[in-house]
Amino acid sequence: MTSAEVNIDRYKLIRLDCLHKRGGRICAYIRKDFKTVILKDLSYISECNFHQLWISVQCKKTKSVVICVTYHPDDSPLRSFDNVLKPSYIQAPTLNKPIVILRDLNCDVLKQNCPESKALINFAFKDARKAVKSMLKDSERNNYLDEVQRHKNNPGSVWKIINQAIPSKSKEKHTYTKDPKTVANEFNQFFLSVGKNAADASIRLAEGNNITVEETPLETVYMPSQDLFSFRTVTSEEVCHVIASLPLNKSPGTRQDKLSNPQRLSPCYTRPLTHIINCSITFHTFPIAWKEAEVVPIVKDGDHEVASNNRPISLLAIASKVCEKIVLEQFSSYLMSKNPALSSSKRK
Repeated sequence: MTSAEVNIDRYKLIRLDCLHKRGGRICAYIRKDFKTVILKDLSYISECNFHQLWISVQCKKTKSVVICVTYHPDDSPLRSFDNVLKPSYIQAPTLNKPIVILRDLNCDVLKQNCPESKALINFAFKDARKAVKSMLKDSERNNYLDEVQRHKNNPGSVWKIINQAIPSKSKEKHTYTKDPKTVANEFNQFFLSVGKNAADASIRLAEGNNITVEETPLETVYMPSQDLFSFRTVTSEEVCHVIASLPLNKSPGTRQDKLSNPQRLSPCYTRPLTHIINCSITFHTFPIAWKEAEVVPIVKDGDHEVASNNRPISLLAIASKVCEKIVLEQFSSYLMSKNPALSSSKRK
């Protein structure tokens, strides 16, 4: 390959050719307005095929710099570093100029199982781990500051943020003497009977006090079609706004959600969620999976293995909470437009 074929405007090409062979093995492009001198005593291709091109470069009146372009082919032995490059590198400082080595060495002299290699890998790992931990701490700190500013008017949410930021003492984990399946069935039976028992108690109380409970028939009211309420579909921005407004002092959802902070959901989550919510509104169907709740027993007092000493907490999916809040806001807006006397303080 001739120099004309690889020429670059405003740059001069300095190349080191193989002896008695056509073409060049290594080269350097240097701006034409730089003063260059090839150090011929140091520049050559050795018998073991190690390449080194030494050039003195000076820009205007600044101090010149020595640049060494080296190439170690795969077929060149490792001893060429000691026998060829090292003597040249020792001789170059006698020029009293800064040295810059540009290299393509194709060499990995570290053995994977040697102590030196393990020490280097361990050092690189610890350094990278330290950098990652620092970035995570900074991100966590900024996240807490943002959340405090966002919920500064909600003391309950602020305290939840504080409790998340401050390491808490490990709580005692309840253990059960019975088989987990047996305990779950006993608790389920008790929790399912709470509503029925309360209804039966109300009926007995009414009968004992001679109170007759009658259902008052509702009067049918006909309204113009333009005054009727109907749900509308929503945008991803509206869904993001609802998610951001979820209180931090409430449960973030079931354990399957695995989201401690739903306010930070990415658009990758909100876009499909918006589509599902709009399908639910359009087809008047609430997803069955969103109706399922994870019931968690919270100990009130006494023995935690006794079902009556616990109160059930139902954890609903985050998506169901978002959908319900969107529906509530639309219906509340409709009621407010029809009766402005209803204030937010009177709504439940």
